[in-house]
Amino acid sequence: MKHPGFRVTWMGVLALGVLFTSLAISPIEIIRFAQVANGIALPVAVGILLWLMNLEAVLGVYRNWLFQNSNGGLIFVFTVVLGGRALLQVLAAIQAAS
Repeated sequence: MKHPGFRVTWMGVLALGVLFTSLAISPIEIIRFAQVANGIALPVAVGILLWLMNLEAVLGVYRNWLFQNSNGGLIFVFTVVLGGRALLQVLAAIQAAS
């Protein structure tokens, strides 16, 4: 609790909370934005990691083999489905609110 990084983080969160509240921005909208951002970022991160883990120039003999790539591919598809589902839910909620 006394680590400077922890303190900076919670002070930043509190400052953003005060800022968004003073600007009358709904916290629900911020949560929706974060959900969309995570839904887009997660499949991108998984794809980049899979690509990097298959480069011989990066990992040499420790690069992925078939079993690891097939599991990684399943995880990638799963994250794309979850991200797409979250994105569609948020877009539907925004459309319903309009």
